Amino acid sequence: MVSAGRILASSLFLTLASPSLAAAPRVLLIWDVKSQQTEALARSLKDGGSVVVFSDTDEIHYDGKNPSPADFDVVVHLNGTTHHAEMTLVGQQALTRFVREGGGYLGHEWNAYELSCGRMQTMRPLILFDRTSGYMVPIVLKKAEQAGSHPVVWEVPQVFTMTGSSNIGRVHKFEQEPAIVLARDQQGNDAIAVREYGLGRVVNFHHGGNWEGAATIFDSKEARRLFVDSVRWAYGCDPSFREGHREKTCAQIEARRKQ
Repeated sequence: MVSAGRILASSLFLTLASPSLAAAPRVLLIWDVKSQQTEALARSLKDGGSVVVFSDTDEIHYDGKNPSPADFDVVVHLNGTTHHAEMTLVGQQALTRFVREGGGYLGHEWNAYELSCGRMQTMRPLILFDRTSGYMVPIVLKKAEQAGSHPVVWEVPQVFTMTGSSNIGRVHKFEQEPAIVLARDQQGNDAIAVREYGLGRVVNFHHGGNWEGAATIFDSKEARRLFVDSVRWAYGCDPSFREGHREKTCAQIEARRKQ
């Protein structure tokens, strides 16, 4: 005989995990390089229930109109190979405004690196880590105690390993709307963080996918799973994640998009 508790747990899992039972987030993938790694990430997002559209240009030349983020729910921004130059100012402004007005944003390295070089300043609200340096060894990630069953990390193991490169540093101390650390690496660096900014949501990873020095991050099923679940949480208006105050927030977002 199956217990009521097991039935409830199974129902919750299906609600969260099954794309057919939830709205499909529209994702704009702003790429650094169109590689097998990038394609593998896009396939994982699609398999996870998202509708994925590639930007018309790489992230350096993104100008907020190619295409506009306003037509999407979440932006995934890759910056592993194009860190030698920053995104256009109008592109940065468009993404920051998009999140402030209710969009979701997923970023990774080398955003904090660019910020440390004096670039990407307009996107400070979306870049959750500060940088001291970087390293390239196997990355061992462990969930932080405060992570609990947060939707960004609920499907990855308590401890897991990737091969690649990552940031050395801590989460930035925002005076308002602070970021929350969900995982740290074996060196104690903050590795996964989330933030609510305005009406929107931000997720950052300290590892750098597609970096030419170690372009194997997206070979990791855990890395791809983090992006899949982060899109759902960053969207925030999926019926599965409309917890508490999000009901009012999502009503504001929907009203804005109808204008």
